[in-house]
Amino acid sequence: GAFVTGDSLTIADLVVLWFYLGLASGGFDHLPKEIVGEFKHATALVEKIKAERPEVMQLFEENATPTH
Repeated sequence: GAFVTGDSLTIADLVVLWFYLGLASGGFDHLPKEIVGEFKHATALVEKIKAERPEVMQLFEENATPTH
């Protein structure tokens, strides 16, 4: 399916999204934010969520990304 566990958005997708956004924002010590480029499937998942569920993306961008 297009999502982690099949054809619909689940908590598994949200965990991947949270981790991906954390990496992309530099929110994890000792991991460069450019590392997200190596995760092609996760990148595709994030793009799918952006396109199909913008309200979820907005919530995560505003509230759920790890910070220093």
